[in-house]
Amino acid sequence: MVEARNAQTLLPIIEKVCRPGTIIHSDEWAAYRAVKKITGFEHRTVNHSINFVDKITGVHTQNVESLWCQSKQIIKQMKGIRSEQLPSLLNEYIWRSNYRENLKSSLFYLLSVK
Repeated sequence: MVEARNAQTLLPIIEKVCRPGTIIHSDEWAAYRAVKKITGFEHRTVNHSINFVDKITGVHTQNVESLWCQSKQIIKQMKGIRSEQLPSLLNEYIWRSNYRENLKSSLFYLLSVK
């Protein structure tokens, strides 16, 4: 979660969490345009005013859009949450998504780690 969705906030995070050589796919949100200025990354975009999947390059943001949509559905089922609970809820949701095949054994592993 970020305090602002501007280039000054997002670019340092991208540089910190992405490995050099990463190919970054995004929509054409104004803050993402500056990603091209960061060396060591390739930036590919999709223009959502034209389509959701670029017909030529195949670039899309559907995975992250789907993740956010599913997260919002959980929040609606809970009849909302306090804003300070959102990071924990998202972390749990992402963890469950990543380990859904072996959820039980993954949980036992986490509990056994000292």
